[in-house]
Amino acid sequence: MRLLKGIFMLSILLITIELQAQTVSPVNTITAAVLQKHINYLASDALLGRRVPTPAGDSAAAYVRREFISYGLKPVNGSYYQDVPWGKENNKKIFHNVVGFLEGSDPVLKKEILIIGAHYDHVGPYKSKNFPQDSIFNGADDNASGTAGVMALAKAFTLMNDRPKRSILFIAFGGEELGLVGSTYYCNNPLFPLENTVAMLNMDMISRNAPDLLYIVASKKSPELKAINEKENEKIGMRLEYNQDVFINSSDHAPFLNKKVPAIFFFTGVNKVLHSPKDEADTIDSGKAEKIARLVFYNALFIANDSNHYKVVN
Repeated sequence: MRLLKGIFMLSILLITIELQAQTVSPVNTITAAVLQKHINYLASDALLGRRVPTPAGDSAAAYVRREFISYGLKPVNGSYYQDVPWGKENNKKIFHNVVGFLEGSDPVLKKEILIIGAHYDHVGPYKSKNFPQDSIFNGADDNASGTAGVMALAKAFTLMNDRPKRSILFIAFGGEELGLVGSTYYCNNPLFPLENTVAMLNMDMISRNAPDLLYIVASKKSPELKAINEKENEKIGMRLEYNQDVFINSSDHAPFLNKKVPAIFFFTGVNKVLHSPKDEADTIDSGKAEKIARLVFYNALFIANDSNHYKVVN
């Protein structure tokens, strides 16, 4: 009887070890294949370059919303959309920031918010003598890539057995190409108080140029976030460069910095197909996007479990 009991317990132990070995770490769900799938959809000709406010832009927002719902993220104030008005007073139109909320696990720190964001819109179709055969500016790198990163991170965080201490708000901004309209609107009408927002991590264009090159923009403004990123990058091994602060006001991190919310911008630099019909999904480097998205995940995980507060340096 003792022998049978021992064999049974050993079997249970072996099964447990096998299941643990088969368990995929959440960060490992952030893969080139997953990112490529999202980019393929968002940068498809069917979405006509995702300009907002247009039905095609609405389709892109709806896609992100469906993904957030499928991961189990929660709405904010009963909705996954923050409506953003655009246009003249007598002809206002609406597009959306798409939001998904993951509540933190710590009774105190869950009142503090980390924002992970990217803009989903692009410039839409244009007829141009320079591109007579193709008028759709698909925006695969700019910025289907960053939006895919936000979705991949959102799923990874929802798969964690132990939720992070701080809450995380995932945002796909609309209207970046109109002049940071969606992110500016959020900062003027925050869904959670900005004084409780500890940091903003922005991904915009993360899938082109040299495979190991990554620019970190606004690091001088947020030196504590720079230090965190450099430490977390030891797990990834990107070549970090800091000489692109000419873009410090050019993406959705900027309105947060202006409101004294620490923020950094993960960016792989301008390229020859930027804002052209040649920014297609089949030409991006999804392996590079995977590395950067995983790096942002590690940054976010550290920040979301850290009790320290960070400052913006003027």
